[in-house]
Amino acid sequence: SLSTNISLPRLSASAADRASMVMEVVLGEYGDGGETQELTQQPDTGPETTPPAQSGGDEAAPDATWGRLICLAPEPGIHELKQRQCVMGRTTNAHAQIQIDDARVSSSHCKIFRTPEGAVQLLDCSSNGTYVNGKAVGKSRLLILSSGDEIALLNPSAKAHEAAGGGGGGG
Repeated sequence: SLSTNISLPRLSASAADRASMVMEVVLGEYGDGGETQELTQQPDTGPETTPPAQSGGDEAAPDATWGRLICLAPEPGIHELKQRQCVMGRTTNAHAQIQIDDARVSSSHCKIFRTPEGAVQLLDCSSNGTYVNGKAVGKSRLLILSSGDEIALLNPSAKAHEAAGGGGGGG
């Protein structure tokens, strides 16, 4: 197996007013020209003229960017999605492509991956929750992502509550 040294982003979530790490998803293939490639319908040339899919035939090059995560909080930044799967987790997980320095983040908090069919899915692996567009995904649950979706590690609505010092209380 190949061993590569990759500089991984380490994101600090130590600011008291940031209870979660928030990212926006931008999907699409960024080829040689940097443009998003669109899937086009092939003209109908009759039944069964499409050759069977072969491994490596239609897939993006290994270094092609198929999506981006734009970090909105706690620190702005962009993480390009090039590998088939991207693991987000605590800094103690050396295998996480995006590492967050926060004890409330699970070592493998969530995974974003691209299916062979091209769909992009998020798998919640966390104890404290992964939220897409403000809604909890649920541990061990899959969710299909779209461009513009907002991913929050930890509960985004707990920001003000936790920053104010927490405590019990009704609703």
